[in-house]
Amino acid sequence: MTPNMVWPALLVYMTPEVLLPYKLYLPVVYGGGEGPVPHRVRKSLNLVGGISCTELEDLNTDWVYCWSPTVGFVCPDIPWLPMIRDRNQLDTQAHKLVDYDGIILGFNEPENQDCAAGACMTLDELITAWHDLETVLPGKTFTSPAFIYPYLVDYNIYDFVNGYYAKYGTWPRFEIIAVHYYAPFLADSSQEKNLGNNRFWFENMWNRIEALPAVYQNCPVWITEAGVHCENGLDPGPRLFAKKWLEWELNYLEATGRCEYVNWFGPRQGIWTFTVPLYANGHLTEVGQVWRNWQ
Repeated sequence: MTPNMVWPALLVYMTPEVLLPYKLYLPVVYGGGEGPVPHRVRKSLNLVGGISCTELEDLNTDWVYCWSPTVGFVCPDIPWLPMIRDRNQLDTQAHKLVDYDGIILGFNEPENQDCAAGACMTLDELITAWHDLETVLPGKTFTSPAFIYPYLVDYNIYDFVNGYYAKYGTWPRFEIIAVHYYAPFLADSSQEKNLGNNRFWFENMWNRIEALPAVYQNCPVWITEAGVHCENGLDPGPRLFAKKWLEWELNYLEATGRCEYVNWFGPRQGIWTFTVPLYANGHLTEVGQVWRNWQ
């Protein structure tokens, strides 16, 4: 996702009062949140907008990434993870990771047909590309393609894994489930209404993760892009909503015991004004204070 993108018309969200007839949102009873939590949810950051090693350390960042398979950023104590963003990077740069032994982030928002923001693939193109990725980089540790919620699009992760199985007779291989969640802020609704809507959407997303085929039930979950945007897709929601939403989201994910990382998009003012951790001068925003103190 990019901060100046215009959301395609098909990326529409539903209201809790009207559950659209779309399989992404079929209700599933969630049984998480009980018993001991194995670890606290950790934090990563996308490097869009620029950020220094000192600032990353001050925000207690565990690792960073950008939309590239090649290392473009080095901090002594903060790992950088590569991403194969789209088909072009698969064809031209994936071979550079043959000797890499860490985790590789899978395609970025393949269902997003804004090609400046996502991998911009049809379902069949994604299925074929993922099979090619497994062939080019056999035995590597991948996250799944990162699908974006809570928007209704042409296809989703369930179509992907089932379509892959139908075509190749095996499940697509990934060891971590990666998702994006951007909390819609509706300007004509109250703070509490917006929070309630997003709790509903987010819980629905999590329920659907829990309902993936059994082969993926032990996969940890990484929220590799999280944030807030207004209904026009360009302007951020107000600071108070962003702060409250981040607090709720982190605590919810902590209770699941399954989420390992959350990546807040993006780090610095100038990308989005109100919902980033850092002002342009490097000082912490309200969101940044919550983000830094979560450790």
